[in-house]
Amino acid sequence: MKQWYAIIISTLVFSFTGIPLSGDAQCSCPNGDPIDSIVHVRNRNGILPFNQNISFPRFDPDTGLLSCVRASGRVTTTMNMDLVNRDNTARVTYEMIYTRVTTFSGPGGVSMSSNTTRNYGPYDLGQATVDADTAIFIGPDTLFNGIFMQQQTTNVVPYIGTGNLLMTYYNNGSYLMTQGNDNFGLNVAALSQVELRLVYYWCPNIVLATSIERFSVLRQDGKINLQWTTSFAPDAKTYLVEYSTDGKKFYSVNEQQSKGSENNQYSFVFDPASSTGEMFFRIRQIDARGKSSYSVIKALSFKENSALNTTIYPNPAGRDFMVHFASPQTGNLDIQLVNTAGQTLERHALKGAKTTSMKVNLQKQHIQGLYWLRIRNRETGEQSVTRISIR
Repeated sequence: MKQWYAIIISTLVFSFTGIPLSGDAQCSCPNGDPIDSIVHVRNRNGILPFNQNISFPRFDPDTGLLSCVRASGRVTTTMNMDLVNRDNTARVTYEMIYTRVTTFSGPGGVSMSSNTTRNYGPYDLGQATVDADTAIFIGPDTLFNGIFMQQQTTNVVPYIGTGNLLMTYYNNGSYLMTQGNDNFGLNVAALSQVELRLVYYWCPNIVLATSIERFSVLRQDGKINLQWTTSFAPDAKTYLVEYSTDGKKFYSVNEQQSKGSENNQYSFVFDPASSTGEMFFRIRQIDARGKSSYSVIKALSFKENSALNTTIYPNPAGRDFMVHFASPQTGNLDIQLVNTAGQTLERHALKGAKTTSMKVNLQKQHIQGLYWLRIRNRETGEQSVTRISIR
């Protein structure tokens, strides 16, 4: 049997808010606040690889507080087969057991699977080169008919941050001949329609301190440098630096008194010790009445090449400036300076070895204005584009 099928691959991304979550009390917000959700959908249709990675965006911690993650898959698989007797000495009766397995798995302990088994035969097939009835066509047989798999996890740390994460989809079959001999030919063609969903259930961030501006978290010399500025904040009394390893429970590591109501700058150097995952930081502002408000949450990854997301310092910059990465980078890095018309003005090739920051020296002094710095890790394909002002 020789058949060709078109392979259709489509990607859909939806963002929903205000969708109630039912069936699991673990996905809830503090103080009874309503929970919201963001839904990402990936469709794969046609003749699919046995095993493939599916990319989903991570949850941006600036959106809110991620409570739990729900992954699900809906699968329909239809199979056609040709079974041929190649024995030229006799007619042969064949029987077989065919098993199909589909699996959807990802970080945080997500792993769900479904399988089905079919018995085919007995088929009395004619002697090869002698009889006319040497082959039989089987199908179409629907092995999975819209089966639904679903799993939820509160281990949300791998899902928080910038860039993408990979889920794995597996869909494959195997057969066992229970009657006949080795002189046969079997051609299998399976078509699948797969919808994979990743749902982030999140709670609104607590009250934001609108007076906290330009909050940055940079890795420098093995430590983390936190800086923030404040605008008009006459009621501010104290600023607390808080960190978390899961984006949910935060701990205070530094306290600073307010410098007054005028614009001021604050900084704190944090030693991450032996951290290997992701860390989250925020600034808590306490006023004279003891009321708290918060900055946005900044995430920093200690996993190598997990996020290229860049920050430029200083910015505005001259011919020399530093580029800081959200996670250590190893590999060949392509750096391009691009103007607002999309023209590449300079190219640089640098090599990283668990590098968290590097210095860029422009070849010449460019006209004062706005540009873009495009950086790509050639080994991972991760890319970031950051706005830079040249002074």
